[in-house]
Amino acid sequence: MIRKLLLLLICLLFSGCGNPPPPKAAEVKKEESFTVSGFFNTNSALTSSFITSLYYDSAETLWIGTKKGLFKYQGEGTVFEPFEAKFANSLTSQQINCIVSDKNGTLFVGTEEEIGILNKITGFATKNLGRINCLYWSDRMRSIYAGMDNGVAIFDFTQWFYWDKENSFLKLREKDDNIGQNFYQILSMDEDSDGIFWIGTGDGLVKYNLSTKEGRVFYGIHKRPNQFGGFVKFEGNSPLSGNIVNSVLISERDKWISTGCGLSHFQNEDEKPSWEIFTATHVEAVVKEDGRGVDEKLPGNSPLIGNWVKECLHRGQWFFIATTGGLSCYNSDTKKWINIGKNEGLKSERLTKAAFYKDSLFVGSEYGLYKIELQNFF
Repeated sequence: MIRKLLLLLICLLFSGCGNPPPPKAAEVKKEESFTVSGFFNTNSALTSSFITSLYYDSAETLWIGTKKGLFKYQGEGTVFEPFEAKFANSLTSQQINCIVSDKNGTLFVGTEEEIGILNKITGFATKNLGRINCLYWSDRMRSIYAGMDNGVAIFDFTQWFYWDKENSFLKLREKDDNIGQNFYQILSMDEDSDGIFWIGTGDGLVKYNLSTKEGRVFYGIHKRPNQFGGFVKFEGNSPLSGNIVNSVLISERDKWISTGCGLSHFQNEDEKPSWEIFTATHVEAVVKEDGRGVDEKLPGNSPLIGNWVKECLHRGQWFFIATTGGLSCYNSDTKKWINIGKNEGLKSERLTKAAFYKDSLFVGSEYGLYKIELQNFF
């Protein structure tokens, strides 16, 4: 009897201890989908349907800048609250070009005329700097950086400093004939983990080391008008898709650059640069042999929905690219594209800004604010 039990045990051990477990059911990934809701001056408290800026702060407030005032949204259905009247009336201009805040909740607002600073302790103050194109708060430097049409203004809560063509990266223009006059126009700013500033201008992308005061500019092939009504073609020093740099997104060691001629992505700028360029079908002035510029329709190299890229955001491997032709969603792992335009619910495809609010994506346009609920993207 004991011998039979031992033989049975040995058989069970060598047979995998009985019947194998049933195979696991294959996980089926659900298809990505989305829904679009629109908010305008006709169905909400927004005084203007032209959205000029969007910003999501650490207090879970979405700030919405329009051509006629500043609003905030805190997830309460369709409630958009106007900025406090006593502070809004202190602004010379009601066109809100950019918004940012620090970790203490100090709010910075850039308009066509000035920068407004709302501090919980000291109240509201303004400084007339002219048009503010972009704002960047640096935790490392404890300062606000305001990009203007003629350089950068910096405030560290004690005094103002300025980057101009005499004391900063803007000196690069005087050393390089390929850089145009719009190099002084600062359109976007970001800072990487090494404390290096990446600055988008009207004539290229700048890498600026604040410690060493050393700057390097990246620009692509570009054209400028000549005195005969045609164009002169200038060679670039990089594959940058366009020299009007509307936004800069730093994702780990990658840089995603939104330009007026597509989206550029590159890595390892100091060693062996790796560039990836995305362009859409577009109309471009092509320079003929006699110097004349003739508009031609040129094919793009990707499904990108529009060639003038205003902003690029990312969450995980999905990149959300706001253009003047609509919104493109791109998965950098699977290389999948999803485009959202008029057929998908956008009344205006001329997008201006984008920002996440929790799990929703808000995109602003020249006619309306859109809330896009993303399902199965993440």
